[in-house]
Amino acid sequence: MGIITKNTTSGLIVKSENTGDNKPVYLTIQTGETTIIADEVIGEVNFQVPDEASGTDALLVAAGISAVAEDTFANDANPTKLSFKTAASEAAAEKMSLSSGGNLTLAGRIIIDDATEATSTTDGSLQTDGGLSVAKDVVAGNDLLLLSDSSVIKFGEASEITLTHAADVGLILEANGLPAGAPNFTLKNTNADATGARLIFLKDGTSVADNDVIGNIDFVSEDDGDNAHTYASIVASVSDMTGGAEGGKLTFNVAEHDGTVTAGLILADGDADGEIDVTIGAGANSVTTIAGDLDVPNGGLNLGSDASGDMYYRNGSGVLTRIAVGSDNHVMTLDGAVPGWEAASGGGDNEFHIAIQGFTYSHTSNTYFRTIPGSAGGIGYWTTAEAGQTTNATDTLTIDFQLAGPSGATFIAPAACTITELRGYIKTGSGADILTARLYKATGTDDETGTSDAMTATQMNAGAAISAATNGKCFTFSESISANNSLSAGDSLLLGFSANGTSTQKNYFTITIRGAWS
Repeated sequence: MGIITKNTTSGLIVKSENTGDNKPVYLTIQTGETTIIADEVIGEVNFQVPDEASGTDALLVAAGISAVAEDTFANDANPTKLSFKTAASEAAAEKMSLSSGGNLTLAGRIIIDDATEATSTTDGSLQTDGGLSVAKDVVAGNDLLLLSDSSVIKFGEASEITLTHAADVGLILEANGLPAGAPNFTLKNTNADATGARLIFLKDGTSVADNDVIGNIDFVSEDDGDNAHTYASIVASVSDMTGGAEGGKLTFNVAEHDGTVTAGLILADGDADGEIDVTIGAGANSVTTIAGDLDVPNGGLNLGSDASGDMYYRNGSGVLTRIAVGSDNHVMTLDGAVPGWEAASGGGDNEFHIAIQGFTYSHTSNTYFRTIPGSAGGIGYWTTAEAGQTTNATDTLTIDFQLAGPSGATFIAPAACTITELRGYIKTGSGADILTARLYKATGTDDETGTSDAMTATQMNAGAAISAATNGKCFTFSESISANNSLSAGDSLLLGFSANGTSTQKNYFTITIRGAWS
């Protein structure tokens, strides 16, 4: 039994007359309807100010609580929700509801002013025993704690990218069922400046020491037996931790023949400011290939077993090969394509000779300058007749050769010298009646257009004794030279041949010039 009392200041008071323990007062709102269907209101409590002087919206129901059927009532069902209504500038409307299943739905925000820290899954200002579904962004003002040792963050509608916690190890970024090349991790910088993104490996421990590893990048895959192996790695470490002399080391490793991960490229600080030492390869069998040129602007090449005065050349296999230093006054000679040192032959220690052979020459005019060796192949020859020329018994064909070294560059005296002898072997064609060889010293440049306007030549001798009236014969000659035979630094040599006759046969020759440095 309860008593309803009217209070002039507080309104109605409902009080139970029963003073026993656990004897609450009940206020039951009932409807007399015999059939309840979905969305019918069973009972409602409204809050209103009907006499408010402002009128209009102020006179409307400002708030209310309704019990609303969620579905048709039956002998085994009475699904009902509580609808909580509030108003802002309208009749009170539902802003929150509590369903028959215990689901709380809000039209606005949940604001919790409690500041309890969350340290586990059972404390904090807001706690749920199930999952949390959020349709939009999640903004956290502080830490995000994933307490499971196998926590996974999944990305994408199909959860195709995952970031998994490997207990006591780190994180695993994994692509699931994606095309080749995934996953990718991109650092993107959109600033309109000269700076770029950075990937920083920070070792921030105590008691730093030389050779401490700062960071590793490992490249791991499997072998044909499904065994995991590291195939390559990049390791950054401390080379010297001394304050003011700090130095680092970067090592690039690959798995070599037996699977051992071995350093193939090491960049390390040296013992002086501005010095970085580089080590390439591992072991004597390592091969280093350089596709372009090797530019050494400062210093030299330390090739391991070389000694002062050693030289290197490219052998037939394209490999740089060492020639040990020769003895004093030795000269370099060729045996096929292999250079080597030999004792100088003939004369004193200051003598030199120029051997001209193994080249081919064809002229296109009666007077023409050419450097020799010229084109490669065969031994030297010229012809006494060419296409477009008229030859007869009185024609005299003069062919001048500017002497050159083995590389084809013109022989230019690097210092004063004296030419002492012209030697040669000549085989004439059947129509060449008279052959004469002359040697000149020359200044200026040769002109390959068939004229000698840029060349000043001075004959050294009156003509070597190789003239003959016998066709198809071999001649040898040795002519001592005494006139105009002194060359200054920068002078070059010019060799001239004269022949007359009507034959188109070729004439072959080998020439050696000897001299001595002044």
